[in-house]
Amino acid sequence: MAEFTPEQQRILDDEEFIREIISKRYFSSAPSAKDSGKPAWQRFLESTGGAALITVVLGGVFGNIIAQSIQSWNKQRETHLVAFQEYTKGEQQTVKDAFQMIGKSMSASENLSTLTEAEFDLNRFEGKEKEAVRHQREELKSQYNKVDEDWRSSRETIALMMAYYHHSKPEVTQAWTGVQDGLTTYMDCEKRWYLEHDGAGLDMKTVQNACSGENGTLHSALQKLTASLESARVYEWELSKQK
Repeated sequence: MAEFTPEQQRILDDEEFIREIISKRYFSSAPSAKDSGKPAWQRFLESTGGAALITVVLGGVFGNIIAQSIQSWNKQRETHLVAFQEYTKGEQQTVKDAFQMIGKSMSASENLSTLTEAEFDLNRFEGKEKEAVRHQREELKSQYNKVDEDWRSSRETIALMMAYYHHSKPEVTQAWTGVQDGLTTYMDCEKRWYLEHDGAGLDMKTVQNACSGENGTLHSALQKLTASLESARVYEWELSKQK
């Protein structure tokens, strides 16, 4: 007969003890008259040990189902969050590009009209000063022409991107249309003023008021656009939390 180490013998003794307990608890006592007609599996399930076993098994099964459901929900939530972040990034870039284009266009238009002021009248200068002023005038006109070309080639693209990122908020698209029309009208006004008054040597206040009506209309449209964009951003954030 094989000899066991003290540790091995202790494990064997523990196993024997457990077997005796299980045997006495579930199988040693004879079934009562009421339970004698029941099959063994039914008596086992109705016993304390059987109920405990079912609880453990079902608890494990439903526990796994719940855990998997939570993991699936977390994964879907993470996917929605990533998608919302990408959406927001694109929307912010579109708005940034739009406002940068607006700012450059307004600045270039205002600079163009200032060429009708006295300080840009070439007849007031001679020699190197005259050439310096002439160079500055050409630079400002070139800047306007470049911005005017960029604006007319990009305004419809910006309009499409505004509609894409705010399809559920048509007021954004409507507000952008107001800005688009307002900026185009303002730029045309400043250019027309320059063509009609170049070399007139006008005072600054007269030039600044040349397209004040068109400028005011544009600023009102910009305020509406800003308000609609803020409303759309709050709406999209609330909508994303519901997904």
